[in-house]
Amino acid sequence: MMRFLSYIFPYSSGNEKSKELGRWVIAYKLTLFNTEEDFRTFLRIVKEKVSELNKKYPRTIPFGVHAFGLNDDCYRIEVYVDGQNEKKTVLYMTFDSVRHIFSL
Repeated sequence: MMRFLSYIFPYSSGNEKSKELGRWVIAYKLTLFNTEEDFRTFLRIVKEKVSELNKKYPRTIPFGVHAFGLNDDCYRIEVYVDGQNEKKTVLYMTFDSVRHIFSL
């Protein structure tokens, strides 16, 4: 199934780690993932980037990554601050399934 990265929403933050992640991920906006494997690879890359930032900024609360389907046609990846009592979203990305490809 092809997926399209249709929306990225980085929450504003004074935290350098959040800003760096937001700048990194915005380069992928409007990307088309041709196969489910491409999408899974991107998810792995996001997790690796979050891990890298957690190591780069060891004095901050670690980020976590959660991926889930909103419905059959829409998928979401969230990056969040993994606090003790709550999870605060740092950014999220919405992926829509490509239903049709127009050609003449």
